[in-house]
Amino acid sequence: MAAADVFGRVMLELMEHVLSSSSESRSQENIEKILPMFRTRTPLFYNLSTDILVDIAKNANLRKIKRDHVIVWQGQEGRHFGIIIKGSASIHARKDLPRGPQQDSGPIPRSNKERSALVGPNLGRLSAGSSFGEMVMTSDHQSRYNSTIIAEELSQILLIDKELYLRSFGVNNLEWQRKTQFVNQSPLFQSLTPAIKNLLMESLKLIEIQFGDRFVKQGNVCNSLYFICQGWGKVIAEVRTSMIQYEAMIASKKVTDKSSGRRTVCSERVGHSCKKLDPSRPLSVIERRRHRQQYGYVAIETLFRQRETHVTTIGPNDVIGDIEIFLDLPTYCTTVECLENLQVYELSKYNFFQIITQRCAKTCNILQRGVQTKLRFRSQRLKDIPLYSLLYERSLMFPKDRKKIQGISAPPFQIITKRNAASVWTKNALGSNKLGKITGALVKQTTTSAETADDNKKTAFSIPGKSDEKQPETKGPKQYTVEEFRALKKKMQAQGKCALRSWD
Repeated sequence: MAAADVFGRVMLELMEHVLSSSSESRSQENIEKILPMFRTRTPLFYNLSTDILVDIAKNANLRKIKRDHVIVWQGQEGRHFGIIIKGSASIHARKDLPRGPQQDSGPIPRSNKERSALVGPNLGRLSAGSSFGEMVMTSDHQSRYNSTIIAEELSQILLIDKELYLRSFGVNNLEWQRKTQFVNQSPLFQSLTPAIKNLLMESLKLIEIQFGDRFVKQGNVCNSLYFICQGWGKVIAEVRTSMIQYEAMIASKKVTDKSSGRRTVCSERVGHSCKKLDPSRPLSVIERRRHRQQYGYVAIETLFRQRETHVTTIGPNDVIGDIEIFLDLPTYCTTVECLENLQVYELSKYNFFQIITQRCAKTCNILQRGVQTKLRFRSQRLKDIPLYSLLYERSLMFPKDRKKIQGISAPPFQIITKRNAASVWTKNALGSNKLGKITGALVKQTTTSAETADDNKKTAFSIPGKSDEKQPETKGPKQYTVEEFRALKKKMQAQGKCALRSWD
């Protein structure tokens, strides 16, 4: 074992020992020893001063929770702010009035049916470094936990009381108030219940982007949804990247279009113009010099500017990433550049699927109509980029009104990375139904071929007039045991030595 691993394990054991002891027995020397390791346990500690961190390490309490045991109950009086130092937990909530908290109860059943009947459906997951109980600490009207949190493994929870929380995280109180104001005033979340709103606020992450930065780039992996709170941004379409994405989506549709004999706008391949200056094609250094000498400096610079097209401008209450999530796209189909300092709230795909998609059909219907409106506008304005016409046709397949959205398959079951993003584009172009038909046809064809081969073998070995009798079986190579193989190996080695001696 490496020395760094041994040192890290020793420091974790020392931190656990110090935080598990009483506050009076924690010496200043031990607190200073565990302080570097203690700071890395959660992102909340990264920017805290040393004095505040020492105060937390001196007065906070560490509690161990066994697997499948409840950390906090829904409806329980909220007295602490919790941080998961080690382990993970799941979040559950019930719509009706929950039962009274049972602090001495045993483990919760692991089966989804029994657990959902007892504490409600699963709404999300908390990993190491995550926290819970912000609403109880910052709100004057909310004094009880709005969800039940169950440990999924042996976990260590750092509990901070309200006085210590206000003394240490006073800045977070103002941020939480702004987040509460944004969720309550946004038209997207008007139909959410108070419990779902609280879970949503705990999942939202505030991000501040500086002027001129491109925090969303076309072609990058899409794993988050962004809600603009303040500021303005510019949506840009990259011609070359859009062509690559379009070609990836229609590549697998050529076979089905030929077999059906039906031609649509999306199934037709876009014919490139015969111009030598094609903005969708990359140019090498030699080609740039050649075109600059032939067409001039102004023409080549105009070509580079044509590679990016201004689509629209977005501002407060706009959503970024809704097209990619609802159409199940692996990468972003536009780039967003900040026109001024921008404040957005980030929501991961998994949390969106667990909190919004499965719990609030009205919010999903509003987002769906917004996706169709965006794509209709872009397909009419950007006719030179066929990607948006293809996406608009796919968006028209949405049902007009549904109680529960079932179309998002990427989160949480499929983690999209840069390696499998291209394959997901091709897979999504067919759609699940068409892909299932093609896969079934291939399996059927393979099975038919195998059966035909078996029939040919039976016919070759069959004797006329004796079809019911047993046919001779072909024997494969002999299978040696371990002892037989060792004996054969020694025999071959001895023969080899004898051959060498005779040669000498």
